[in-house]
Amino acid sequence: MTPVERYLTSRGLKETDPQVLNSALAAVLDGIEPLAYGDAPGGLPAAEQAVLRAGGLQLEPQPGLDPLAMTAVKYAAIVEGSLTAREVGERLNLTGGRVRQLIADRSLYSFLMGSRRLIPRFQFRPDGGLVPNIAVVNRVLSPGLHPVEVFNWLHARNADLFRDEDLDATVSPLDWLKAGYEAARVALLARRL
Repeated sequence: MTPVERYLTSRGLKETDPQVLNSALAAVLDGIEPLAYGDAPGGLPAAEQAVLRAGGLQLEPQPGLDPLAMTAVKYAAIVEGSLTAREVGERLNLTGGRVRQLIADRSLYSFLMGSRRLIPRFQFRPDGGLVPNIAVVNRVLSPGLHPVEVFNWLHARNADLFRDEDLDATVSPLDWLKAGYEAARVALLARRL
């Protein structure tokens, strides 16, 4: 398994052929409004540019990773790794109606990609079942959160979630739930997003 495949798999995303991921990325990018990059400071008067620079703002593009591009790639990976309602029904041995009901009451986190309703795989254990108590957390997540925000929050270590009174043993909300710890604590944190 390549490092990229290991990374995706460890975060609940299936191993994906780069061409398939590129197609998903193209679909994600097609859904993003074009942004006007280019000469950002050019539209500002020189006096305003000077004030901004004096305050430490760098108006010129900086080399390095583009955060928007990295978000788009992560979003494409989430899209590609997501399941349809039919696939979730097969995985959980539920009818299509019951899956739609779980989506409607927000027990299953889902999002729309165009006209497709997708259910991210990160809510599922490797054996196919749902992560314990994920529904408790999903119900309190704001419906306006972007799938990348949800993914990032569920996978990032959280200073409020530590094991066995060891303040240095922080875990992510998803790892907390997988370990069977109290879901109410994660739900409280999810309400704050």
